[in-house]
Amino acid sequence: MKHSIYFLIVFLLPFQLFSSIPDSLLIVANKEITQEKRIDYLNKSGVDFSLINIKKSDSILKLALKEAKNISYDYGVAMAYNNIGEMQFHSGSFDTAIAFINKAIPIRQKIKDYKGLGNSYLLFGEINRTKGNYQKATQYYITALEFMEKAKDKQGLASLKINLGLVYVAQKKYTAAKKKFKVAAKEFLAIGSIQHVADCYNNLAMVAYYENDYASTTEWLKKSLKIYTENNNTKGQATSYINIGATYSETKKFKEAEYHFKKGLAIYIQMKNKLYASVTRLNLGELYRKTKKYKKSQKYLTESLESFKQQDNKEYEKHAYTYLAALFEDQKEYKKAMEYMKLYNITKDSIINKANTTAIADMEAKYQGDAKQRSINEKEKEITQQKKLALTKNREKNIITFSGIAIVFIISIFAFLLYQKLKQSNTQKQIIEQKNNENELLLGEIHHRVKNNLQVISSLLSLQERNIEDKSAKAAILEGKERVKSMGLIHKLLYQNDNYSGVEMDDYVQKLTASLLDSFGMDETKFKLDIDFSKIKLDVDTAIPMGLIINELVINALKYAYKNTEKPALKLNLKKKKEELILEIADNGIGKISDLDNSKSFGMKLVKSLSRQLGGTLMINDENGLHVQINITDYKLV
Repeated sequence: MKHSIYFLIVFLLPFQLFSSIPDSLLIVANKEITQEKRIDYLNKSGVDFSLINIKKSDSILKLALKEAKNISYDYGVAMAYNNIGEMQFHSGSFDTAIAFINKAIPIRQKIKDYKGLGNSYLLFGEINRTKGNYQKATQYYITALEFMEKAKDKQGLASLKINLGLVYVAQKKYTAAKKKFKVAAKEFLAIGSIQHVADCYNNLAMVAYYENDYASTTEWLKKSLKIYTENNNTKGQATSYINIGATYSETKKFKEAEYHFKKGLAIYIQMKNKLYASVTRLNLGELYRKTKKYKKSQKYLTESLESFKQQDNKEYEKHAYTYLAALFEDQKEYKKAMEYMKLYNITKDSIINKANTTAIADMEAKYQGDAKQRSINEKEKEITQQKKLALTKNREKNIITFSGIAIVFIISIFAFLLYQKLKQSNTQKQIIEQKNNENELLLGEIHHRVKNNLQVISSLLSLQERNIEDKSAKAAILEGKERVKSMGLIHKLLYQNDNYSGVEMDDYVQKLTASLLDSFGMDETKFKLDIDFSKIKLDVDTAIPMGLIINELVINALKYAYKNTEKPALKLNLKKKKEELILEIADNGIGKISDLDNSKSFGMKLVKSLSRQLGGTLMINDENGLHVQINITDYKLV
């Protein structure tokens, strides 16, 4: 039985993805821009952040909605409603999503925002497709198509091809689906929408997966993961991990499958993406069934089923029933297995029937047949409007001349009254609150920009490393790159966790050691790690030198300690004792104190220098491996 996998849908987002965050938020803080522009950039930034931090995304979008309402900016209000609806959909709250989109549509109709209307109806189509209402979904897609053609929206039209392709996948019409995905990829590439090209690659991989072509599946997934990683698209990376895990499971590489499933699940839980987290749990449940871990399997499958029921997600609810039926059949509990198969058939019949299957082809054919007539009608309307404009042009000139004087007078009075009213209603508290919000956003972006600059430095070092043949020089470049990454990781954690004053050291060290193990080609599952940092949070000025010390000592252990060591182990502890922080790093390798004393390496010089900076006392012993302890007195807790 195959795993449930992720197809990526594409919505008509009015901006480029994560790469635009720094500029958009810096523009928000610019006092010289108009209020309307500020709201537009808040909307852009809010959806950008949905790729890494749902909580921050929600707060930014609600701020955009509030400010747009305050100045009666209809375009900004509609955009905020639609974006909040999209976030709710990705979180699995379909009814809430529909309520917000319904608020956006009448406003967009009023201001004749055809591009925005196309996006709203596209989103309605995707919600109904996810719930298994294919006929309704296709009706919404056709409506979206009409608005997108009216707006001459190339990106929206390419997006719609992906969504229609997903309907074909649900009907197992894989050739038609592949055609839609490939055409969409070409169109996105032509307009420079690279991340949407990655979404198309991911979907082509999943079609290959359903066709049992696992070599093509892996090839497409590698292409999509490369683009997501280069563009810091956390959600896209997580989706690739899950789909790679499903491929490993089908080829019976269960350990690798479990590792990738859990890696993707951790990201979705951090993003608070309820829908994708539930599908990942479903995959883990099926994996544990295959490996005969029946208790674990039942736990994950039952949790995912309940979540799908709450979300009214019939498509995945159907998969949960089949997995549970297979689980109880394996355990020879045939009565329960039959009950779940009965529920599967009921759910399947409610989703896919003959009317649904034929409706899509009929509607698409109908639209293609009417396309020419619609084009003629549009041209006739345009000619009529031009005639009306010519007839009214002279009349408008006279009206404008006399009305202008009256309008200026009325505006002057209105502006004076409005100024008086605003002066009375605006309190000092509101000013401070707004400044705090802006400062918080800016501080987060400073950390994010620092992290990006450090990433650029790391990439430059990687390029330099490729052109160096000398092994010692190559090793020095590698160590320098890891030092840069250790500092970049601190800034990344600061802006991702909404806590700009301090670093959760336990989380930081877990991720740092995992990165170092990966860089040195070591399997984390075969390595005994003991990390305990007592949930200590440190100020940035303390965390950075301590992070560099840990980086150097762990690299030293990975390079020299474990030659001929059968079961490598590494212990990293930090605890507070009286007025001191005690940092301990110990391995079970072959290292000796004399090796460090005689070493002229830059790494140990750096450790000693940073220890002095923190007011630390360095102690080393080599009983049962090398054990380094630093007693730190100059530090700041958060």
